[in-house]
Amino acid sequence: WATIRTGSTPAFIAIVSVSYTDGWTDTYLLPIAALSGEAADRILKERPASVLARVTGARKGILVDGILDDDTCSRLLGLIENAREAPTTIGSMRGMLSSPRLDLPPERRWTRGSGDQSNTVAFVSDRYALKLFRRIEPGPNPEFELSEQLLKRGFTRVPALAGGLFYDRQDLEPGTLAVLQRVVGHQGTGWDFTI
Repeated sequence: WATIRTGSTPAFIAIVSVSYTDGWTDTYLLPIAALSGEAADRILKERPASVLARVTGARKGILVDGILDDDTCSRLLGLIENAREAPTTIGSMRGMLSSPRLDLPPERRWTRGSGDQSNTVAFVSDRYALKLFRRIEPGPNPEFELSEQLLKRGFTRVPALAGGLFYDRQDLEPGTLAVLQRVVGHQGTGWDFTI
């Protein structure tokens, strides 16, 4: 895990391993945000199923999936945008920007994608999509790898890759945690049509 926000309502990026009785192991990405006050009340009202835990005692509040917290999303974006590194207990998370800079307004507005997809998507100012890969493996994610090759060749018929977030750990190939892609304006998606 890595701390990406400190203070009374911290936020973390956790890498969680699940071991099965047959010996198989899966690894998952879980951003976690502590919320209190109005932010916690809003989540409890609008998305009660997204609450991971209630915090009682001196610090009252809730723990939620960090993708629902605008500040946590902004900090993940900041890792990518500034090509920064966040140390973890046994490795590090590293951001990478694929273009010279992002085209974003100073005031950034976050919206969330539908829950009907296998990955989690948050949109910033209707210009970029931050897609988190929940199940992670060593090596580049095919979506990142393919998008990177298409970008290098100037192919413009897919959302342009703007950056990525990677997990580096000794003796393992870096795993892709997230991609940042330009949003393509449209009237709908194939996914929406199918659903």
